[in-house]
Amino acid sequence: MIRDDLIRPVRDAAILRGFQFGDKTRSIGKLKLDCITLKPVSAYPAISVYCLELDQPVLRVAISSVIQDETIFNDVVVFQDHFVARDVRVTHDEHPRLTYHIEEIGTLDSVDVHDFAPSADAVRVPLEKITLSQETMNHRCVKQVPPVYPMGAKASHTQGKVLMHVTVGKNGQVENAQAIGGPAELQEAALEAMRKWQFQPFLVLGEPVEIEGTMQINFALGN
Repeated sequence: MIRDDLIRPVRDAAILRGFQFGDKTRSIGKLKLDCITLKPVSAYPAISVYCLELDQPVLRVAISSVIQDETIFNDVVVFQDHFVARDVRVTHDEHPRLTYHIEEIGTLDSVDVHDFAPSADAVRVPLEKITLSQETMNHRCVKQVPPVYPMGAKASHTQGKVLMHVTVGKNGQVENAQAIGGPAELQEAALEAMRKWQFQPFLVLGEPVEIEGTMQINFALGN
C-alpha cells in the first residue's frame, strides 16, 4: 500500500476505460478541492474518488468505496518533476488504519552495488502462489461484473452471499473459482460472474505471481 501511495496513488489511471466521470468540489477545513469521481459503466457501484487542489494537479484525497478506504496526502513536495506527499494517512471505514511520514527524499550521489546486496542470512521470497486476505483481494480488484440473478432463485425468494475460493493468474485474470458456501441456487451465477472479474497483477520482487483468496458476491432481492 505504501509503495502504491508513493509511486502511483491514482491506481485507476492504467485502466481508464469504461468509466463514467463525475466532477464536484469538496472542502476540508479551509482547503477547497476539485474531486473527480470514477464509476465503472458495467460493474457494481465500485466508485473511486480523487480530489486535487484547484490550482495545480496535486492529489490530496483518494477514496475507494470498495474497501471503504480514504487516503489523505499532506506535506506535498516536488521531487524529480513529481508531486510526492511526505505525510500520508489512511482510514478504513472512518477508523485510522495506517499513517506514515517520509523524513528525507533525495537522489544518491553515487551508487555502490554492495549497498544493495542482501545480507548473508536473507531468505529469498519464493515466486509462487500467495494467499491474500479477502480485504486485500477486494483492494486489488479493478473490474467487477455483476451476476445474473437466477429466475428460479428469484421465484423462491432465495437470497444471501456466495463464498468462493478464487485463483488469479499472473496477468490478473481469474483462472479458477470454486464455491465454498452460500445458497446452492446462487452459486453457479456467482461463479460465472467471478470468472469475468479482473485484478491488478500481484508483484513480488518485480515479478508477477499467482494469488488466491476468498471472495464473496451478495444476492439481495430488489437490489
